[in-house]
Amino acid sequence: MKLDHLRRLLGWLTHVIDAAVCLLLIPNYIYYFPQITRNYLLPDNQSGEKLIAWSAAVIFVPLVFSAVRLTTVYFTAPRLAWRKKYGEEAPSFGKKLAFLFTMPDHVSAFALLAAVYAALPAKITCPAINELLPEGGKLVVLAIAAVMTFAAKLTAVNYWGSKRDEAEYGKKAESHDALVFGIAYCVGGIALPMLVPAAVSLGGVLGTVVSARLVAVIAAICVTPFILRQIRAFFKRRSFLKQLKRLCKEKKIKLSKISRPYSSAYNIRPGESFCVSDSGETYSCVMLSARRMNTPFVLMKNGDVKLIFNVNLFKIHLFSFTRTHSFGYETPHKKVVILNPSPRNAMTTGGDGRPVPIDNGEIIGDYTVYNATAFLNSLERGSLCRREKKKFDINKYLE
Repeated sequence: MKLDHLRRLLGWLTHVIDAAVCLLLIPNYIYYFPQITRNYLLPDNQSGEKLIAWSAAVIFVPLVFSAVRLTTVYFTAPRLAWRKKYGEEAPSFGKKLAFLFTMPDHVSAFALLAAVYAALPAKITCPAINELLPEGGKLVVLAIAAVMTFAAKLTAVNYWGSKRDEAEYGKKAESHDALVFGIAYCVGGIALPMLVPAAVSLGGVLGTVVSARLVAVIAAICVTPFILRQIRAFFKRRSFLKQLKRLCKEKKIKLSKISRPYSSAYNIRPGESFCVSDSGETYSCVMLSARRMNTPFVLMKNGDVKLIFNVNLFKIHLFSFTRTHSFGYETPHKKVVILNPSPRNAMTTGGDGRPVPIDNGEIIGDYTVYNATAFLNSLERGSLCRREKKKFDINKYLE
C-alpha cells in the first residue's frame, strides 16, 4: 500500500515538474534568444525589440494550454481514476467539471502551479508580458495561466474519453508528443518575429494589386466546402430521424429518447444514442457520422473508429495520418452501429491487420453495422442483426 502511495506521489511530482519546466523555460527562451540575435533576425527593423516581446507574449497563451494538456493527458493516476469512475460512460459537461474540481491530483497540481506563478515575478514567468505591461503584468500572466490551465485539463479529459486504449499512453507516445511540442514552440518562438514583418510587407504589396472583394471571394471559396459538409450532415441526420420516428409509429416499435440527436453528427463520443424494441428484442444503437464522405472509416472490434486522412498534391499521394475516436460502451442488449451520414468507404481490419471493406449487416466485435437506409429497411422487415442469406434460384438460369 505504501508503495502505491509512493508511486502516485512520484507520478504527481513528475507531472508538476514537467509542466513547471515547460512553462518557465520555454517562455524565457522564446523571449531572450531572439533578443540576443535581434541584429541578425531583424537588421532593418527599429521596433524589433517590441515585436519580439509581442511575439513571445502571443505564443505564451497556447504554450500554457499545450504544456498543461500534454502533461495531463499522460498523468496516469487521474486517468485511471477517470476510467474506474466512468468506464464506457460518456459523462456530461457538469460531471467533467466535478471531476476536475474534486480529484485531489488535479486540484493540488493546479494549486501548486498557481502558487508558483503568484510567488515568482512576471519577469521570470513571462518576461515578454512583463516588458509590455510592467505594472499589471503579473495579474495578466496569472489570468492567462488560470484560464488556459482549466481549458487544457478539460480537453485532456475529453481526450481520455475518445482514446480508451491504455497502450496508447505509453512512454513512446509521451516522448513523441513532448518532442513535437518542444520543437514546435522553440522554433515557432524564433520564426514568428521574422515572419510578421515579412507578412506585413507582403500584405502591403498585395494590397496594391488585390482588391478587398477578391480577397472576400477567395475566403468564401475556401470556407464553402467546410460549411457545406456541416449542412449536409445536419440534413442527413434530420432526414434519418424523421424516417425513424415515422417507422416506429407505423410499426408500433418502441423508441427510447434519442441522446445527442444532432451534435453526434459532428463529433464521435462513446455512449448509446437510442434503443428500439421490437418483438421482445431490444437493440442498442449508436449513430456515427462521416462528415467527409471520402475519408476512409475503419471500425475496430474494440469499439474504436479510425479516420484515415490522405494528403495529396494533385494526384500524387504525399502522406496519410489517422485519428482514432472511441464509440464503445457496455449494454446487455444487441448493439447496432448506424453510419449517418455514411462514408464512401466503410472498413474494418482483416486477419492481416489491413483494412477490408464491410457491407450492411456486417458484425464487427459486438456491433452490427448499417448505413441509415439499410437500418430502416431491416427494422421494417424485422431482420435487424440477422444476416440475410440470398437464396440461389436455379430456375432463373434455366429459363
